[in-house]
Amino acid sequence: MASYKTSTGEAYIEIARKSLLKLAQDFADHDGNLNVTLFAFGTTAKQVITLNNLTESNVDQLVAKIEGLVAGGATNYDHVFREAATWFNQVSGNGYNNVTYFLTDGQPTTWGNTGMVTNRGYLTQTDVDKALESFAKLSAVSDVHAVGFSQGIQERMLNFFDNTVAEGNSVQYDSFGFVTDYKSPVNYSGSAGEAQVVSTPEELDAALESGTVERVLNSVSGDTLYGGEGDNILIGDSINTDHLSWTNGITGIQHTAGTHDGMGARALTEYIKWTENNGSDATQEQIGDYVRENWVKLLDDRIDGGNDTLVGGSGNDILFGGAGNDTLTGGEGADQFVFLANSNSGHDVITDFEAGVDKVVFADLVSPQQLENAVWDDANHVLSFTGVAKDGQTYQNSITFQGLSAGETLESVLQNHIETLG
Repeated sequence: MASYKTSTGEAYIEIARKSLLKLAQDFADHDGNLNVTLFAFGTTAKQVITLNNLTESNVDQLVAKIEGLVAGGATNYDHVFREAATWFNQVSGNGYNNVTYFLTDGQPTTWGNTGMVTNRGYLTQTDVDKALESFAKLSAVSDVHAVGFSQGIQERMLNFFDNTVAEGNSVQYDSFGFVTDYKSPVNYSGSAGEAQVVSTPEELDAALESGTVERVLNSVSGDTLYGGEGDNILIGDSINTDHLSWTNGITGIQHTAGTHDGMGARALTEYIKWTENNGSDATQEQIGDYVRENWVKLLDDRIDGGNDTLVGGSGNDILFGGAGNDTLTGGEGADQFVFLANSNSGHDVITDFEAGVDKVVFADLVSPQQLENAVWDDANHVLSFTGVAKDGQTYQNSITFQGLSAGETLESVLQNHIETLG
């Protein structure tokens, strides 16, 4: 792992260290009881640290051990699999879910407690057989997510050391041989999962976080939000914080814009924690102040969303339902009903639009005349339009203005009731 490097020149051991530091902090923020152990393996395996109930108060111990990791020696799958299986059998109890993250930059080239070398460090059938035998023991007690680095390993081989698959079913591969880095063909056979082979720091982060190199946004559900008194900002579904950047003061990990896409509100709390609070948790007041000052930047243009109900109450409120078929009630005061024209905003209903007081605001348009294929149905007070979202698809959207008097035209609606921010 020390010799292999990414296309940017960074050693695999360094990106592994950074991703593990990030994962350790994520684990420490976990609400449940989390027992963690770390094994380093080369010619043999070594248990570096074990922590029962990992929390913010003791994560620094794990961080120190990760920072001290070094690469070298042969690659002993057999020993580390047996050691991990033994540890799980010792600590597992009712209600625990056992998960193993197996990171490697090479194929098994030795085996045993002392690192048996049968072919001067080249891959042999014995190395593979011993590794598969020990993996079976670990696989019986734990989910195993295998992650390899692209220059040192082939995904098809690594699949035999992973027992997780997207559809939840085991995969059976036929025995096969392939020729790299050894003196005679070697065969692998047995059940195989879906390992991940990565080549960039971002892919490694994603693989450790979710078991896949593709970042997948969590689905959003329908929310019901009540603002009450005061000038409120209500945002349904999620907020977009992909543009924020901060550095974790404990791990040293830099979270630059675009590397944490989809974190939403959690990214905002981390941003405030490390850019304003020197490691102290963000307060609700700080979060509220940030949203009030930057709400336009936080609007999320994701194409999926729940069917939200937003009620502003008294005061001059800002309501953004996002994707989905939302019901928006401003209540008393001069309210802004905010939309993104170029999105899948859905078929939304404003229940109490007051002409001359309330406004519909398109945050991504410079002028109301930019609204594509706009049609006004005066009988039902419905403004229909199309929007091309970030997935390239064209969506049919509409806004119903309940409370608006009859006799409006498309021109009068665009001129008198709609504003833009772009």
